[in-house]
Amino acid sequence: MITSQYDNARAGANLGETILNPRNVNPRQFGKLFTLKVDGDIYAQPLFLGGVDFPGKGRHDTIFIATEHDSVYAFDAYGSPATPLWQVSLLKKNVTPVRARNVECPFIFPEVGITSTPVIDAESGTLANRRPLIEIPRADGLPDGMTVDAEGCLWVALFYAGKLRRYAPDGRAVMDVELPVTLVTSCAFGGANLDELFITTARHRLGPAQAQAQHTAGGVFVCRPGVTGRPPFLFGARQL
Repeated sequence: MITSQYDNARAGANLGETILNPRNVNPRQFGKLFTLKVDGDIYAQPLFLGGVDFPGKGRHDTIFIATEHDSVYAFDAYGSPATPLWQVSLLKKNVTPVRARNVECPFIFPEVGITSTPVIDAESGTLANRRPLIEIPRADGLPDGMTVDAEGCLWVALFYAGKLRRYAPDGRAVMDVELPVTLVTSCAFGGANLDELFITTARHRLGPAQAQAQHTAGGVFVCRPGVTGRPPFLFGARQL
């Protein structure tokens, strides 16, 4: 597993899984085995690469972990040893991670460092940081909840901007869905044919005058954008 959500499809499903199945993923056979200590919270997905050579430490199946304290660790994937095989800080001298309050991030606290998942280039043996696909100007709102449609396009809720924006796989903005409220929070495809796009909104940051003018704020909106969503991947369950 050398990139986020297993592969570039970003579906979050490892369709080539050969060990985990509905029979052995249960409270009796599947649980915590060991703990690895790092210097900050972890939001990036841990990555795995087998058979990595570490000078003086032998060959190990390795997990790579990035933290919100801007550090990257390499650990033995089986916890033996439990100390890092390798560690590096991406902070320059006398520099600290960004404080959560400085970027209006209510979900990552108290500091914001490496949040996105790096990518491992197995051929060159390098661990690369993210490559920006989309840059959203502050004037266009704050990116919030997202979903992906069947054509591989990304839908992003733009908080404060009153809209949902669709981006092509190459990062181009190709469609906006305007809403009558400003605080757009997230989106998801649904309906019998996955052709309905459900859009959630908020009202908790609206002043009295704004709340009165946006009386539908906090509601859920539905539209048919002309594309369908992706069906969910189910693990050990029947499709209802």
